[in-house]
Amino acid sequence: MLGTRIIKLVRDVIPTRVKSGEWYYITVPESKRGKFLRKKLIEEVSEYLEDRTLEELADIFEVCVALAVHEHSVGASDLLAIADSKRDEKGGFADLLAIEIREGNGQAQYGS
Repeated sequence: MLGTRIIKLVRDVIPTRVKSGEWYYITVPESKRGKFLRKKLIEEVSEYLEDRTLEELADIFEVCVALAVHEHSVGASDLLAIADSKRDEKGGFADLLAIEIREGNGQAQYGS
């Protein structure tokens, strides 16, 4: 009887650290890399929401960098430069501001 087949992204050095005859590794085809990375991003965000550790945030960052490379052809420094530019233009999230939107009479009202 065959067991469940799971194919998921792992970090690059995992194949050298895991010794098991039941596991084998493939390189994800270029046409499927974005899909695999987006799925991995959801996995890592879920893990962060459960564990809330810096290590899980670092995993999210690592997947974001891989997405930038494989889907947008830019590296980590380019991604950080874009984040810096957006922060300069629109601000960041340091002040933890939220907006309240109330709808009434066909018009949205902001704040209270």
